[in-house]
Amino acid sequence: MNVDVKKEKQALLQTDIDFSRLSVEKGVTFAFHHYLAKEGLVLPFLGPPRTRSDYASLLELTQAQGEKTTLEWSPEFADVARSGDLGYTWGGYTYRAADSSVSRGFYVTIWKKQANGEWRVVFDAGNQIGDKEGE
Repeated sequence: MNVDVKKEKQALLQTDIDFSRLSVEKGVTFAFHHYLAKEGLVLPFLGPPRTRSDYASLLELTQAQGEKTTLEWSPEFADVARSGDLGYTWGGYTYRAADSSVSRGFYVTIWKKQANGEWRVVFDAGNQIGDKEGE
């Protein structure tokens, strides 16, 4: 199969942008539940890796209580394997906690193309570089 890697990179960048937009519009938990592959893992700052089923449980709680945090990010780079079924993005993020504190950092997300052609997250992790506006 002949894969247009340039086209796939653009599609992956757009998917990451859409993922961030969904996080802002519907909440962090909703977005991760939606974009995380069945076998995907998210490595949070504290605690063990979270699975898609963890996000399903969290989603019930946050919908009942209302999401009180905001996570927004912007991909700066994407690359895709020549096979067209695996790729990654990285960029910067801003996290606003329920107590109005703000932290910033960078993230790396590894994506896998699913049988239906959609990109889904198989691993996501980030690091924090500051915890106040302008830091």
